[in-house]
Amino acid sequence: MRIDPIVALTLMLLSLIVAATSVSVSWGYALGRNALKGVTQPEVRPSTTPLQVDQTNQDNRVEDEAPTDMVFWSEADILEDVKRRINPEALSQ
Repeated sequence: MRIDPIVALTLMLLSLIVAATSVSVSWGYALGRNALKGVTQPEVRPSTTPLQVDQTNQDNRVEDEAPTDMVFWSEADILEDVKRRINPEALSQ
């Protein structure tokens, strides 16, 4: 009994696909696991009120370090900066 070449090629391609899939899955899992190593769940439940959140932050001595002052740039300043970066000689003339 002889093996048909088409069947052999099909089985070979199927085994290559399974092998490539398993390598891709293991690599993706390892990459995702390493990417999420430092990520933790938040310490506050979404159902807590703002008063409870403030109390939790005081208990854990967590300080909010987010900047409170926002600076908005004018569009003209942004466009001038972009033009200067694209063509530095044009503004000096």
